[in-house]
Amino acid sequence: MHRFLARFSPSEMQVMRSEPTAYSPTLSVDVIRFIAGEAASLTFTCPRYDHPADCVKVIVQTLGSCTLKSRMSEVTIGPSEWTLHDFSRELEVNHTPDSEQVLLLFPADFFFRKQTLAAGADLVRMGGEPGVARLAGGFVRLLQRDWGALNFADQTDLIENAAQLIQLALSEQAAARQVETMQETLRERIKAYIARNLRDNQLSIEKIADALGCTKRYLHKVFQDDEQTINAYIWDLRLRHCVDELCDPNKGDVSITQIAFSWGFNNSAHFSRMFRERHGMSARLFRQMSLSPKSPPAGHSVLLGDTGSSGAP
Repeated sequence: MHRFLARFSPSEMQVMRSEPTAYSPTLSVDVIRFIAGEAASLTFTCPRYDHPADCVKVIVQTLGSCTLKSRMSEVTIGPSEWTLHDFSRELEVNHTPDSEQVLLLFPADFFFRKQTLAAGADLVRMGGEPGVARLAGGFVRLLQRDWGALNFADQTDLIENAAQLIQLALSEQAAARQVETMQETLRERIKAYIARNLRDNQLSIEKIADALGCTKRYLHKVFQDDEQTINAYIWDLRLRHCVDELCDPNKGDVSITQIAFSWGFNNSAHFSRMFRERHGMSARLFRQMSLSPKSPPAGHSVLLGDTGSSGAP
């Protein structure tokens, strides 16, 4: 029925205490309970193998925590979390004294039939949030618990189910990463458009959405992981440009209002209020301090918020 059946050895579930051999590849299916059982943390290295794609190892943490580090990535997993290792890179493993794991090892050709995992793929923490990934880790834990009571046919079917859940979890993660990458790309396009049109006092969410061919709602969603909303980002960027020109001796004959309006402000009161909230003083006093030879250099203490007295209005 499946290619891996001829190599499947339905042995009793193994319990390994402090034995790094549990992390070695296998050509059969193994479900191993690994217990650190040390007074101090347990650290060892799982070497790289010449044919890493022969086996895939799913590492499910049940107690304590474990940090796994390769040359390219590092991940720490706690209870109910898991990660995947394909033996293509040397792996440093560090367990807390109370660390316990379930290791599911099975032939990679069975796993790769539906899901291609690039050799040397980054270690990724899975199962930290509710969803398919957490269900997959829980399924592997249940599989380990009842492994010895299952007959060969049931073991075969349940390994198939475990692999499908793992494949689905990885597919969902890859799709989420693709969406995240697309959103990051759009976020940079938004910022570039804002930078090009910052002096336009009619710049708005509607205008940005029309220019980039998306909805206002999606623009807000793309910015939801940033510390600022799009509107806050626009006004903050305008204010920073105003600050730069207020500190520029070559702009000394340009009025504060002209500078503010040239960067998209269209209301003097709004500019003054925003400037005082950000820098703790009026724009006029800020300019005087910045251009005074006895004052701290512009962009130093004042711009970092160490403004002292609020100064004259």
